[in-house]
Amino acid sequence: MTERAPTIPRVLEIAASARVLRERRALALAAQPQRALLGRTFLTFRGLAEQCAWETGAEISGWLGDGDTARLAESSACASPRFAALVGRRPSLAAALAATLRDLRDAGVAPDALPDGARELREVYAASERALGKLAERGLYDRVGLFRLAARGAPAWIRRIGFERAEVHGATELVGSVGDLIEELSTSLPLRFFQPDWGGDFARELRDSWPWSFAPEPVAVGSDSDEPAATTPVGTRLVRADGPREELEFVAREILRLLESGAKPAEVCVVARSLEPYSAWIESVFGRYGIPYSSSLSEPVLRLPGVRTWLDLVQTLFGNLERGAFLRLLRSPRLELADGHTLPQLAEWLSRRAAVVRGDDWTVALSDAERLAAQDARHLERRQIDSLRRVLGDLERTGRALRDARGFGEAARRVLELGDRLFGPAGEDGAPDELARSALAAAGHLDDVDLAAGRSARPSPEELRAALERAVRSARWRPRSEDNGGVRILDALQARALPTHHLFLIGLQHGAWPHLRREDAFLSDELRASLRRRTGRPVPTAGLAEQEERFLFRLLLSQARSSRTLTRPLADASGRQLSASAFLRELGPATGESFDPEREIDATSAIDRDFLTFTEAATRIALELAPRKRSRALRELAREHARDAEQILVPGLAHIEATDAAEPSALHYDGVLAEPPSLPNTISPSFLETLGNCPLKAFFERVLRVREPDAPPQNSLGAAEAGSLLHALLARLYRQLFDAGVLRPGTAPAQAVQRARELLPGALGAISTELARASRRRHPELWTSLQQLLEAAALDFVERDLEVLLPEGVSELHAERELGFRFHANGGELEIRGRSDRIVRRPSGALRVGDYKTSRDPGAFLRRRNLERGSALQVPLYTLAAARVLEAETVIGEILSVPLRPERDPRGERGRERQLDLETVEAAVPRPLAVLGDLLRHGRFPFRSHDGCRYCSYTLACRRDHPASARRVANFEGFERYFALQRAAE
Repeated sequence: MTERAPTIPRVLEIAASARVLRERRALALAAQPQRALLGRTFLTFRGLAEQCAWETGAEISGWLGDGDTARLAESSACASPRFAALVGRRPSLAAALAATLRDLRDAGVAPDALPDGARELREVYAASERALGKLAERGLYDRVGLFRLAARGAPAWIRRIGFERAEVHGATELVGSVGDLIEELSTSLPLRFFQPDWGGDFARELRDSWPWSFAPEPVAVGSDSDEPAATTPVGTRLVRADGPREELEFVAREILRLLESGAKPAEVCVVARSLEPYSAWIESVFGRYGIPYSSSLSEPVLRLPGVRTWLDLVQTLFGNLERGAFLRLLRSPRLELADGHTLPQLAEWLSRRAAVVRGDDWTVALSDAERLAAQDARHLERRQIDSLRRVLGDLERTGRALRDARGFGEAARRVLELGDRLFGPAGEDGAPDELARSALAAAGHLDDVDLAAGRSARPSPEELRAALERAVRSARWRPRSEDNGGVRILDALQARALPTHHLFLIGLQHGAWPHLRREDAFLSDELRASLRRRTGRPVPTAGLAEQEERFLFRLLLSQARSSRTLTRPLADASGRQLSASAFLRELGPATGESFDPEREIDATSAIDRDFLTFTEAATRIALELAPRKRSRALRELAREHARDAEQILVPGLAHIEATDAAEPSALHYDGVLAEPPSLPNTISPSFLETLGNCPLKAFFERVLRVREPDAPPQNSLGAAEAGSLLHALLARLYRQLFDAGVLRPGTAPAQAVQRARELLPGALGAISTELARASRRRHPELWTSLQQLLEAAALDFVERDLEVLLPEGVSELHAERELGFRFHANGGELEIRGRSDRIVRRPSGALRVGDYKTSRDPGAFLRRRNLERGSALQVPLYTLAAARVLEAETVIGEILSVPLRPERDPRGERGRERQLDLETVEAAVPRPLAVLGDLLRHGRFPFRSHDGCRYCSYTLACRRDHPASARRVANFEGFERYFALQRAAE
């Protein structure tokens, strides 16, 4: 009788991420003496759901994306008049409403569980659930729908495969849809759920509100299932770096040090709460040091030029052959056309020469091309014009058909068909290109969404364009997601429950840890917590979210086995200062160590000399040597490391030698002119204010007139445009209100506001003709939205302002009034002249001199210390001028805050009065005026280091970082009074 072979038990292992599953597979394989792994199936939550869903036999034709659920939420909002009006005014809220409904749906809360206080949300939620049910009948599922379908098929799938037990590893908090699927598994076979447990508030809350029959078992990260939870003492280093790139540089060099000591790349893990702040430098930094790595960073496929061609095609078709989009399309290397290499140059010349904007402009330009070419003595072949005409004709026909498309699916199909005719193979960009094509094709799901939601109207061309652009923009891929045995660079959620020998936890600044979440506009946290208590379902709340962030932070720290390095940037990539994460003060529970700022290592000082780049080596040696020897040391470094660099450095080094060798009294490099500049007869208050902030900037900007080009953005107002337009609009509006008698004493504010509403559209139209024309050329739909923005900002100000002005009223009004006066000091004279935004005289005779400001901190223009240092002089000088010219005993200067987006000021700071009386002005202004006037008369323009330096346009020309210049400026007695002014105001 033959002996039967032992049966191999079938075990199902489940985890939140594929990386954790790979670790589980490696552990299971190491435990097998034959190094063969049989009987075990490893699945992520999503993979498990798909396996079980297919078991039901239900038709699955596609998945709903964020754009689909946002449009569904927009349609469902019609179930509530208030929600419909809210989303109608602010379409961006549709995505926020979709997120709220997803939280409720994912937690498994039925619509009728919402209390009467959320009746409108309950109706919208019910409408959304009905529509999702209809979509499921058509084979379209969102993520929650997939897991609900999977729960139905789980028992049959378990029986068919024959699993004997199941294990779940590495989860933190289970959302309802995933937990319900695991619950269904637990009813069909023995199941154990292993989870790290810190025993804190978060863990207790999870246990107390656990809605499922299976219970979580505490376990150490990366251990076998039966091993008790424990943490291994590991030393912790704290490091600060100047910015994100410097963080990565430090980490890369430390990894090289570890690799040289024998560590394997796979034993190193670099983790950030989000990798987005580091996305621009990961590849360049780790590539330069030759460190192999894999990453969880997802990138938009549009970063690849060959894929961006799809977006250019959509914008060209829907933008009526708009010049910029069409030229970008022609320059695409994927465009397969006869004479394709010459068409971009031809189209660019012709569009510039014939002032093409879009549409019919191209037809006119093509008909006039030969004449224009003759004028420019340009050789032009007929076949080139014909080729360009054919391309434009094909695009124009497809664009016309798109404007008549009956739905999103038809529009996407036409774009894809035209792309197939025009574009060649994607080459190395094949995978991302396919993602972009799939995203465009999936836009057709919006037709099913509209049908399920009962929306019968045909989508407008604007909706079609927005949907297709959003589809291409939202397509993302992970180019380095495959684990190749290199260093792992992961975001925190991908790295959780993943053990590692050497952990680098980067980006520990406020805003990242804890991750800041916006408050839900549709379901308050109080209602969320109430629902969680009443229903016993895992509804996410803000309080729990912060606890979960803390749990995740401690979990990551516990995953290090040999070393742990924590880094934080002092500033972001734009130079804005960052604060350390509050979690750093909670290291104790996870590491047994407390956060001590004195223990922090400076990343710059910790760099090993063997790993210095040429620039760093040159800088370090130059700073270590005496000033007169630096240029020679730099030349030697250049000769050694880069021969061409020596010639590049020679002129600059000669200049450094000359300026370093200058005598302390030789200030011709440092802001002292040989002869006083030729200044205008009158000086404006804004010039004096710039002079008070930084004399050198005033010299560059107002004397030399070297200014940064003001290029307005394509789809919004530039800062200069917005400010000048609002000033002109309010000046005209208040003149009309005054002339109409609406500002007379005794007028009711409501009556005046109503009259302002009536006058506002006409006033805006009268002062914006040229800007409207320019805006329409930049973007066809731009001007309407800009009008709405400006009208809302102006009306918000007028409503607040008239409440203050009335019913006492105004007896005299000056808008854009030019004022001037002479100021005598130290034997010299300044004639100051400028244009005040608004002056009103009260019936009592008092004057209020107002200056409109759109900035976020208007109070800075009236702070006493800014007045005394001369950096806030506009309002004080207009106040002095009004007192002298208009003759009044009582004169008040005031800042009139007119933010372009008043809805971003929920606390009403814009309505706070910011005033300055004449006595304060007369006491504070004479001294800075005398000092600044003295600088002007003698032609002295010193530099000054302050917070605004990092945003200054003249950084490259400024000498504030040159030690020799800094010494000369600090020691020159001609600057002493100016710097004494700055010190006294601090």
